[in-house]
Amino acid sequence: MVHRIALLHAVLIVGTVLLVGWWITHRFSEALVQEKWEQLSLASRNVTQQLNIETERLCGTVEMLARSSEVHALLKASRTGDDGAPSHDDSSQLLSRLEQTFRALVDLSPSLNAVRLLDVNTGGMELIHVERRNGWASVAKVSDTSDELHRDLYQQVLAKPSSQAYLSNCHLERVHDDSSIPLMDVLHAAAPVYDETGNVAFVLSVSMDCQALYKRIDASTPVEQTLYLADQTGRLLLHQSDANSPAAEITAVTRHAAGAGGVSLRRWISTPQGDRALALRWIDARNRRYGVVLTASYDSIVQAADTTRQQAMIFIGVALAVSLLIAHFYGSRLMKPFREIAVAVESFGRGDLQVKLPTNAPHEVGVLARAFDDMITQVRQRNQALRQANQTLAQKNRELEQFVYTASHDLKSPLLAFDGYLRYIENDLIAGCHEQVHEHVDVLKQASQRMRRTLDDLLELSRAGRAIKIPTSVDLGQTIEHLRQIYQSRLDECGVTLRVRPGLPTVMADQTRLAQMLDNLLVNAIKYGCRDGGVIEIGCDVDEAECRIYVRDDGPGIDARHHEQIFELFRRVDNGCDGTGLGLAIVRSIAIAHGGRVWVESELGLGATFYLTLPRQMRPMAQAA
Repeated sequence: MVHRIALLHAVLIVGTVLLVGWWITHRFSEALVQEKWEQLSLASRNVTQQLNIETERLCGTVEMLARSSEVHALLKASRTGDDGAPSHDDSSQLLSRLEQTFRALVDLSPSLNAVRLLDVNTGGMELIHVERRNGWASVAKVSDTSDELHRDLYQQVLAKPSSQAYLSNCHLERVHDDSSIPLMDVLHAAAPVYDETGNVAFVLSVSMDCQALYKRIDASTPVEQTLYLADQTGRLLLHQSDANSPAAEITAVTRHAAGAGGVSLRRWISTPQGDRALALRWIDARNRRYGVVLTASYDSIVQAADTTRQQAMIFIGVALAVSLLIAHFYGSRLMKPFREIAVAVESFGRGDLQVKLPTNAPHEVGVLARAFDDMITQVRQRNQALRQANQTLAQKNRELEQFVYTASHDLKSPLLAFDGYLRYIENDLIAGCHEQVHEHVDVLKQASQRMRRTLDDLLELSRAGRAIKIPTSVDLGQTIEHLRQIYQSRLDECGVTLRVRPGLPTVMADQTRLAQMLDNLLVNAIKYGCRDGGVIEIGCDVDEAECRIYVRDDGPGIDARHHEQIFELFRRVDNGCDGTGLGLAIVRSIAIAHGGRVWVESELGLGATFYLTLPRQMRPMAQAA
């Protein structure tokens, strides 16, 4: 049965490990793919931000130049002279100054490629043309807006005049290696310059070389990713490499850019080289909207996930193999304590309470063994307690028999006296001896009082061990002083001196029962210890656990063989003294009920000392109802 359970556990463990391992690797792969998607989207957003910053900088530059005082001074000088006619000398000087300003601006801004100032009155003829050549700004030969780009940009500024700059449209194409590859090498921005009448007089154009920007973007783009730039119509403006992007991918990029409707998206696209991930994000650059497209191969995205999955499965397989070997190796050691427990339980079932269990076994086996061992120990302790209870019960039965015998004997003596003296009284009455009748009646009274004292003591003994109230703080000194006042006349009569130790503490006890115990001990010392005078001393010693009260006399003492007998029922060392022999038994019963004890220390001729202990934290055995 144990082997079947072990086999079942092994199957469950293997199945659980495989299922959990597959689920973890699957979820981890999904998380890795999602992370790659997020990285692709983040890269496209970064490119978008860089392009947006550069286009805003370019537009800000051309707007600043269009509002500059030098341009407006040239505009004013080109329209009127001192006599109301145009001043050619002033215009030439201002043109020269503007050329120097434009050259300085191009030299100071590495990304600027050219600055042009076009005259609207001459149909777009260039007034100033500064461009970068061999790394330095120089004044180029002026021309008209013959090229398609500048003609379209010039016409756009005139068609919709506004103080804001206009970006060039998407007609940027250059020929490389006899194949038409749309590349946005230079980005142009133009802004109008208005005269006093609000008409457009000049058009200012600034060109920015995008190659440096593209190099920075290309350096920050991972090798496995490809960057494209398209317009909203799907026309491709830029991609990083002319050779690494197949035509199918370029077609997919343009198709998604045209069909996106200006909305950012993420898609899987299919190419002959395999599936690729595409992330498209749009940038609004003044009057133009451009789409930044990043693509990455499916393998580059899922490769890490596949590698992780393979490594995880290999690790799980190796771990399972090692686990099975370890389980097989330690299987017998694991089953050994179970077999020992089974044998021990069988022996326990046959009544053997001395069985030994492998309580030092590790983990749950040791817990199980210790649990069985605790159960066996409890059974053993309960059997021992049952035997002790039986012994105590047998002792109580013997004491009960002795009590019945002694009580019947002590109660029988007064009854016999009653019977005998009643006959005497009857005979005296017949004979007319009235004086002897009175004597016999006195004897009967004494026998009756003795019987009543015996019955009262027996009743008090039966109540002493159970009628204990909730303990309270009792001033021991006041209790003893109260007893002194009660027995002062008897002490004086017997010539006894009572000494009370000063500074007596308070104790936790039932005040009535404590007074009863001290009363019995004091009376016992007066009656037996100091019949011919002497000294009785009462004191108390306190430690952390208990209070030890003592009553000491300097009487004849008690023989050691009677030290225990005097606390038994109806036991008196000196039968010549009056008493029922129940006083010390009552003291012991009350002391036990308080959780304490009582004993005597004495030698013949050296007096006797009775000790009574009470715990500092008392819990009574019984409480009065």
